Amino acid sequence: MKCMYSFVLFFLLLGFTSCQKEEAIDEAIAPEALIGNWETHEIIVNGDPNSETSTWLTNNKYWSMSIQEENQFYYRNYISGTWSVEGRQLVFTNEWSPSQRFTILDISETSLTLQIQLTEGEYCCGFDEFESDEVLTIVEYFVRN
Repeated sequence: MKCMYSFVLFFLLLGFTSCQKEEAIDEAIAPEALIGNWETHEIIVNGDPNSETSTWLTNNKYWSMSIQEENQFYYRNYISGTWSVEGRQLVFTNEWSPSQRFTILDISETSLTLQIQLTEGEYCCGFDEFESDEVLTIVEYFVRN
């Protein structure tokens, strides 16, 4: 009987822990936390950090981002416009292309992790590995400058 109580207690604690993690994931991000200059640390395409595309993107350090408070201005990979935060979504808007909505997976004083799903053509570069209309899941890891 003692074993049965321990078993039930274990699953109750597991349930409470799971709920706390879900709440943290759903918390809105304060826009002030994003303001600053960010440099690419790593970019992973479709979950494979060793793919030719992930390696090329990570090694080309020109992928950077500046998020400024004044006028909600951003500069990212040679494109500029305005930015906003909606819950855990970082939205970049410019006059040349549709808005891009990145999910903020993680943020701290020194690092930022974003995820987006775009076609290869929408993201960039014409990679031989993918068709231009193929949807990719891209995770970008940044460090604050």
